[in-house]
Amino acid sequence: TWDTYRLDARVADASRLTVLEGTLSAPRFGLSAQTYDRLAQDVDLVVHAAGSPDYQRPYEEQREETVFGLLGALQFCFARHLKRICYVGSIIAHLYEEPADFRRPVSWWYSGYSAGKWVAQQMLASLSARGLPVQVCEAPFVLGSSTLGKDPGFKYANWRVFQLCKMLGFVWDGEVSPFVPVDCLADATVLNAMSDVALPRIRPVVSEGVRMSDVGRLTSCRVVSWEEFYAEVRHRAPPELLRLLPTDLPELIHKTAKPAIFPDDYDRSRIPAVDRLMKLYFSQKGLL
Repeated sequence: TWDTYRLDARVADASRLTVLEGTLSAPRFGLSAQTYDRLAQDVDLVVHAAGSPDYQRPYEEQREETVFGLLGALQFCFARHLKRICYVGSIIAHLYEEPADFRRPVSWWYSGYSAGKWVAQQMLASLSARGLPVQVCEAPFVLGSSTLGKDPGFKYANWRVFQLCKMLGFVWDGEVSPFVPVDCLADATVLNAMSDVALPRIRPVVSEGVRMSDVGRLTSCRVVSWEEFYAEVRHRAPPELLRLLPTDLPELIHKTAKPAIFPDDYDRSRIPAVDRLMKLYFSQKGLL
């Protein structure tokens, strides 16, 4: 993974990294009792960023990995001595507001992944109220680094939607799904996790106020109403793309467009201007 995204080998001493192969949801993570006990004694902070970002499988098929895996990590936090846990969750969990939301058909928005994040974040909120030192990072759409723009998310639905807009020649008048460069996400998460006065919840969003009209300006697309946009999509787009665009998409984006929360010591002036970031990512996809 380090090589895939062309990370600079000088930024960290690889000899300090210990890799243990295991399974998150297995007893003791699948490690030997001796190894697990040594880790439980030596570790003070758990950063939980494990799990598959699979938007295709229903919740029932992901529960063992997402929920039982988190339970295993929590059990580890109580072994030997109490440990802090920092969980990388998702802002998409805000889609779940009432029971009917859990009965929606599986889609890119209401998926097993997003439901699992909601369950995990509710579990951690409950434990935090009872005294467990918990920090949750509500991650928005994670893009490539703010310098390289090399983005694993180029395969995700948001980019297919942007490509669709470019193909049609117009965008709808509405909000953009919140996003953050991966290096900003990592910096904010680690800074908060290591802080003596850590916030129980952070939300590192850099795209507050960005609208699809900004996408239209960069891609030379005109701005139309959502109704006009969706009618054209139904007429021209292939069926698999329609699944990414529910009829209430602007409302769903609005539910996840929550205000940014950064650690108090985070220097937000280090984040490049959003316009510059969007030009970097869009140039990588040939959308400018």
